[in-house]
Amino acid sequence: YLLLYYSLLQMLRCCICPSLLLCLHLILLLQLVSNFSSETTFFSGVPVSVHQGHTATLPCWLNPPKSAESLDVRWFLRDTFDAPLLSYQGRQVHHGSQYVDRAAFGLRDATSSGELGSPPVLSPQWNVNGTVNVSCSSEGWYPKPWLRWSEQGKVETPKVLTHNTETSGLVSVHSSRLVSSPSKVFCSIGLHEEENWEAALHLQGPVQTNAQGKEFNLGSSPSGWVLFGVTFAALLIVSAILAYFLKNRGKLENIMVTCSQSAEICALVKYCSAPTFPVFILTLFSVPTVNVTLDNTENPFLRTKDGRIVRDGDVPDVPDGALVTGATSIKGASGFSSGRHYWEVLLGNEKVGFKKSWWIGVTSVTGSLEGLSGLPRASHGYWFLSSDATKGLWLNTEPVVLLPVQSTPQTLGVYLDYDSGKLSFYSAGDKRHIATVECSFKGEVFPFFNPGKGDAAPMEIVHREEVESSHDEHV
Repeated sequence: YLLLYYSLLQMLRCCICPSLLLCLHLILLLQLVSNFSSETTFFSGVPVSVHQGHTATLPCWLNPPKSAESLDVRWFLRDTFDAPLLSYQGRQVHHGSQYVDRAAFGLRDATSSGELGSPPVLSPQWNVNGTVNVSCSSEGWYPKPWLRWSEQGKVETPKVLTHNTETSGLVSVHSSRLVSSPSKVFCSIGLHEEENWEAALHLQGPVQTNAQGKEFNLGSSPSGWVLFGVTFAALLIVSAILAYFLKNRGKLENIMVTCSQSAEICALVKYCSAPTFPVFILTLFSVPTVNVTLDNTENPFLRTKDGRIVRDGDVPDVPDGALVTGATSIKGASGFSSGRHYWEVLLGNEKVGFKKSWWIGVTSVTGSLEGLSGLPRASHGYWFLSSDATKGLWLNTEPVVLLPVQSTPQTLGVYLDYDSGKLSFYSAGDKRHIATVECSFKGEVFPFFNPGKGDAAPMEIVHREEVESSHDEHV
């Protein structure tokens, strides 16, 4: 087509007026595009976000599948078509000067090794009868991956399995199954046995405990109900004493509530379903509230006030559009390298409403967060609880864990036990435990915040009256 196109132009250039030549030029060009487009559609991936310093895959392919060996394929930044980062032409790969040894090229077809998707996302949903509906999902595969469940060493083919092909051409996979509690269930996804993802969910059934922490069963015996009554009365008395003690001590301390129905995710995460009275345990943390102050590093995508209030900035070209990514992140000015610390964050009010999207946690990154994008993981030095309108509450663990809570907190409490390697999140308003992540901290860690995008309500760090504290609990 191209050869014919240029040959005709050369033949007619000397005998056709300029206006007619321009018209013929457009007709031939449109015909060329029409003939090629009727046979082949070009696909490129959806926008890709990645943490600075990590690897990103930028896919591009033809539909229906056909050989691309004779084509000119380019990856380039905006307005730099003639200076691509990576190009494939004449069956040779060419690198831009800044991307030598930083970019790799590979053709994908039905016989290639394929594209390894994202780690599985496990989402448990507790049922009233004690069973748990567990779903497993992943995206970004090519071609279609297999998915297997296993429990107690027995591998099972899923009864419910769904594959969806996205506009990018990559495939997402989803499956769910009903399991009993307690149990430990595994979900594996892959293209072949040598390279796949596996995630485990360890479910521990509901347990009722007495004041000494020993298990007991109320059953239907009179002695069980007597024991329950005595335990319940003791809890009320202890609660009243603690409230009086805290009120008159003149030092702010926090009573947190954890529920006994818990789950362990890959031995890393512990969380509770919504606690129902009286199945809970009162726990007293003798830790004063820390008055966290935001880092004063300028971020064009954020607006801050008084060092403790932050929201997204009124900037039209925020990276990643409406998707919440690291571009709108900020950390605390001071970090922690030992001890126990607790702080609270207001997520809105009745007047302006409550935030739908946010990240709150800690980070071990000591420098500026400028240039942070995508979803940072624990392996990048970030541990946080996240909320969004589609997933609800979830943790940025690997794999991501969705938390089955009935309502998002209006005030979030963050409890950091550095020496024990634990980071806990609480709904401070109703003293409800949400999740605890077991981490391995090295060096200083800083409070970490992301107010998200588009919410009317800002994110506000709660400041309390200064109190005296021991050296390992003071900021």
